[in-house]
Amino acid sequence: TVRRSGSRYSPGAPSGSIVHTCSTRSLRPNPWNASPVRSSRIRREGRYEQEATALERRRIEHERDHDIQTGLFNRQAFNRVCTELFAAPERMGVAALMMMDLDNLKHINDTYGHDWGDQYIRRTGQCLRDNTPAGTVCARLSGDEFLVLFHGYRSRDAVREKIDRLTNAM
Repeated sequence: TVRRSGSRYSPGAPSGSIVHTCSTRSLRPNPWNASPVRSSRIRREGRYEQEATALERRRIEHERDHDIQTGLFNRQAFNRVCTELFAAPERMGVAALMMMDLDNLKHINDTYGHDWGDQYIRRTGQCLRDNTPAGTVCARLSGDEFLVLFHGYRSRDAVREKIDRLTNAM
């Protein structure tokens, strides 16, 4: 036999019986009903809420630490990461700090408009991400200033090779 609830059919139920269906995500706990099924659904809802809270916290932290246009670290996050690295010199190894300033950003903004200037900034951020090894700390400090910290190398030659690769890509 088949029973019907709205437009859903449920095989195996007595004909003409009423079926109530609900999703665990939309279930609102009834504090007066302590059935085992209801309690397990309440526990699952609590887990969903915790996961949503954790996702929201990670989103907020990402917005706090990253530049909106480039996705690179901002000044505050760069300073925090560098402080952590300098506190553990064994992790630093041979390191190099590279500071870059975009040429003619003001001229591009004034001549072609801020959309083109923003594109110039975004492309620079993409180039830094694509041409630096994992673990390299890249940041946009302000309008047209970028910092790149290469760290953890065994020799100056190894660092120089990575800097040359980035310089050639720019």
